[in-house]
This record gives sequence, structure tokens and C-alpha cells, in this order.
Amino acid sequence: VTSEFDEALCKAAGKFGKPKPPSDGQDHQFSYALPSDKLQPLSARLGESARAAGLSIVATDDDKADLSLKGYFSAVDQEGVVSVIYVWDVIGENGVRLHRIQDRQAAETGGFSGSDPWAGVSADMMAAIGQKSIGSLLAWLDTQG
Repeated sequence: VTSEFDEALCKAAGKFGKPKPPSDGQDHQFSYALPSDKLQPLSARLGESARAAGLSIVATDDDKADLSLKGYFSAVDQEGVVSVIYVWDVIGENGVRLHRIQDRQAAETGGFSGSDPWAGVSADMMAAIGQKSIGSLLAWLDTQG
């Protein structure tokens, strides 16, 4: 695990991998785009959850990654309740999508009345997305042998 992960995520990308024997490491790349103030809580929880799960983390410019994860995020307001809909595409070295992780994280309370749903997205919501995303990735990786 390197401290470069947190720095890389602040730049909207990072790499990590599920540990294997040292000579056979499996690395992965993370990338996503969303408002910068929502990035910090997401990246922090992704890093914490990845490290807690024993995932190794490597620098963004390390070209050893055999999987890439590309994230897509949308904030929506449904009758005053803001939700973030997110999708992670798990892409193999050859550029083919191998798996898709998708989910939604809703605010615990309603009452949002602004014009930009991102304004109603809390740091806790983004942190929960980070934790659930790593959990979903680990569940899929466990099915891959």
C-alpha cells in the first residue's frame, strides 16, 4: 500500500490490486469524474476500504494494472430526495468490459429544494458509495478465482 493512492484519487484516478504472491501481483486502475468537493470523501473511503480489505495500492502511472475501473456518477432529485446513481465498469487489459457494478445511494432525509442535486449530496453519502463500491468489487473478484 502506498500513500500515492490518496494523492492519485485526489487527481481523480488511482490503482489498487487484490494481493497475490509478490511475483504475481494483480493491479487495477480506478478513474471517475464528479464535482471536486464530492471527490475527497469518496476517495478517502475508497482508500480506507481498499486497505482494510488487504488490497495493494499502486501509483496511477504504474502500467502493471490488469483491470481498470471507470466510474460514472449522477446526482438526481426525486421529489426532494437526492440520490447518487453510480456505475463502475470493470475493464480488462484488452479494453473489454468484464463486469459492471451499479447502485444508488439516497440521502437519509428529504426536503431538498435546490436546482443542482449535487448540492444535496453529503460527504457521508459519498463515503458510503466508496465503501459499498469496494465491497462490490471484492465480491466480484472472489467469483473470479
